Amino acid sequence: MITSQQAFNFGDIVISHEHPVRIVGILNVSPESFFKDVVAKDPEKIVERARYLIESGADIIDVGGQSTAPPSIYGKDTRVPPDVERQRIEVALRALNDAGISAPVSVDTQNSLVAETALSLDARIINDISGLKADSRMTHVLSEYSDVGVILMAARHKPGDCHDLQSIKLELLKSVELAKNAGISERSIVIDPAIGSWDGRPHHVDLMILRYLDQITALPYPVLVSISRKSLIPRVLGVDVPPIERLPGTLALTGIAIEKGALLVRCYDPKPTLQAVRMAEAVRNYSSK
Repeated sequence: MITSQQAFNFGDIVISHEHPVRIVGILNVSPESFFKDVVAKDPEKIVERARYLIESGADIIDVGGQSTAPPSIYGKDTRVPPDVERQRIEVALRALNDAGISAPVSVDTQNSLVAETALSLDARIINDISGLKADSRMTHVLSEYSDVGVILMAARHKPGDCHDLQSIKLELLKSVELAKNAGISERSIVIDPAIGSWDGRPHHVDLMILRYLDQITALPYPVLVSISRKSLIPRVLGVDVPPIERLPGTLALTGIAIEKGALLVRCYDPKPTLQAVRMAEAVRNYSSK
């Protein structure tokens, strides 16, 4: 467990129990994204979206060039060739750099070529939902950038293939070792328990993760949760709730995650999320002394 004295320096953002929970704003540049209402495809819209996220309370901007929405739920395979993903990320990062966007930028990718391009364009964080396991060259790329931060999601072979707490914790720690062996500072590592309706995984796994999230936040690394507008919400409710209507469910689950020790929240909606997070923090941190 992270003690109150421990601090993690993550893209120049300090993460600790002594600092507020950090908000990671999602900037999708992939037209295949399940939440199409906020996709930004051209440089002007990319900068506009980034500024909106920062003004709404985001500490970090997480740029994604490839959707990982499960075909079993959204009806089609959203994967694109690596050169397409890389070109999208390059356009986005050049636009952000040209506009003088100051917030640290994270890039959501499992591909080492994309990560290499992102880091060369001043991205500060790589968010790998395979936990560095999808591309064996990823650790080599990371080793060339000693000050990079990483977000490591629980995965045995592919995202979302861990179905119980023990395997989630085990695979997270394996990914941490891969990062450390690549020269990543232990104080630049964040872990993600992989909430999401991954292909072949029942939604009760997500409920289990949230119910027992305190067992994951007991690990000695900050925990990020990514719940925002995911299909867990309609699957639990048993009715068709489109992404645009999933904010109330998102905020309810976010509050639970904060109460159980999450220190970062990745989301589409920083402004309402920030209010929910601060209220949950106030309860979590309350002391009658």
